[in-house]
Amino acid sequence: MMNVLHIDDNQAIRETFSDVLSMVGLDVESTDNGKDGLKKIINGNFDVVLLDLTMPELSGFEVLEELQKQGKTPNNIFALTAMTLTDEQKKSLKDNGVKKYFTNQ
Repeated sequence: MMNVLHIDDNQAIRETFSDVLSMVGLDVESTDNGKDGLKKIINGNFDVVLLDLTMPELSGFEVLEELQKQGKTPNNIFALTAMTLTDEQKKSLKDNGVKKYFTNQ
């Protein structure tokens, strides 16, 4: 079974993703902040990480930077955000191992 970690500070989004992904047979774990998400990535074994970029305390960008510093970047990170990404931010995501990003744009 595929293990998914979803890191997002929005409870409704976490619950919706968890429900949908569980319905298709995926094992989903979630957390509501970047600090806990970072710990889970470092200590866990996830096939996919869904990462919100705009969170208080530790943003998705900061999670990615810390993972790079520690050499712990998972293979399949997908970034989710409602913000408009600059070209510099898009490059940073790719440089930090993000496979794909999804925006509302």
